[in-house]
Amino acid sequence: MEAPCPRCRQSLDLPTSGAYQCGRCGSSFEVILGFEKPALPSPFSQVPGAVPLELAAVCAYHPENRAVLTCERCGDFICRLCTTTVDGRLYCARCFDLLFHRGALQHAQTAFKLPAISLTMGILSVVATIPFCCGILSLPLGVVGLVQGSRALTELKTRPNLPGRANALWGIGLSSGGLLFAILWAVWLAFALQGR
Repeated sequence: MEAPCPRCRQSLDLPTSGAYQCGRCGSSFEVILGFEKPALPSPFSQVPGAVPLELAAVCAYHPENRAVLTCERCGDFICRLCTTTVDGRLYCARCFDLLFHRGALQHAQTAFKLPAISLTMGILSVVATIPFCCGILSLPLGVVGLVQGSRALTELKTRPNLPGRANALWGIGLSSGGLLFAILWAVWLAFALQGR
């Protein structure tokens, strides 16, 4: 039987029931073909939403596999091959892809640091303008803040549920102010040195 890896969707040859590991992404999973009963008690039997073995429902995506769970988002019956566990919740592959591409998964939101980096660089570029001797530091800090803020806004367009839009906008604004001051400071310094 051919089936996609539940994580990376790579096509895999799964001839019998058993434990498998994807050669592409390295994720481990177990396959139960048809209506075979597992040799050991299922670790999913204690999970909320687990399908009792006696119901023998079939997977919505692999009709030849017995369902062991239901997706916590859409409620579809899913086999072990389709089960994706993220943030302590169980999803089918379709719901996982949808939530991942929207940026709605908790781990994706905590891993999205671009707006915070942009805001930090913007603040530092403005703070570097206070002592006139360090005004030139505003230039690299402002450039980094602008680049990171632009990258954050681009990512937010494709994944609208990610947090930090306001931080990215503030980072871009403050970085622009720091850059403007650095440029004015450099022009003033050039005229001051030329006048000597």
